[in-house]
Amino acid sequence: MRRSTALIHPDIPCPDNVGYLFDDGALYHPGDAYYAPYAPVRTLLLPTSGPWTKLGEAADYVRTVKPERVIQIHELMLSDLGQHSTANLLGEKGLTGIPITCLEPGTSIQL
Repeated sequence: MRRSTALIHPDIPCPDNVGYLFDDGALYHPGDAYYAPYAPVRTLLLPTSGPWTKLGEAADYVRTVKPERVIQIHELMLSDLGQHSTANLLGEKGLTGIPITCLEPGTSIQL
């Protein structure tokens, strides 16, 4: 799926973005855009930091996609406190009601 990323500033052109939907919606990597695919998604990889990221838009995006679980990606611009604060704001007890996983570097999980 090819879409443009979100606008950072009118003086910065929006590059193309590519998202990847794997195994009939088992996993969705949206790249650097909040584009909702036309298929159910079980695990959403959610970009949570970057020059274009807004947490309110991230919450609305998760609500639109309605995944079973969310894993933070593109989170390295956030401190450890920022990553956990973002997960709390967007997660199960926050705006989306869906658990958000924060993986430590080098950690793997079973999907």
